[in-house]
Amino acid sequence: IIASCTPSGGYPPYKFLWQWVSGDQGFSVSLATSPNVTFARQDTNGAQSAFWKCIVTDDMGNQVDSNTIKIYQPQTPVHYKLKMINK
Repeated sequence: IIASCTPSGGYPPYKFLWQWVSGDQGFSVSLATSPNVTFARQDTNGAQSAFWKCIVTDDMGNQVDSNTIKIYQPQTPVHYKLKMINK
């Protein structure tokens, strides 16, 4: 699951911090200080969800929280089978 935080206004450059709010604590975030993150769970048994937010701080120290987002893992894992085709 990929999420992005895109601020506007304030005084760039921005600092980012992705923060768990509630729900399942089994989700990990790829780089919590990046505007673009990937969420994952090691345990793939059963449906799980969690709520996260992105805290943005501008160069002057002004801070704002993003809306809370819901990260969801479906009941059944999704598997993809890729076939390479040489041309």
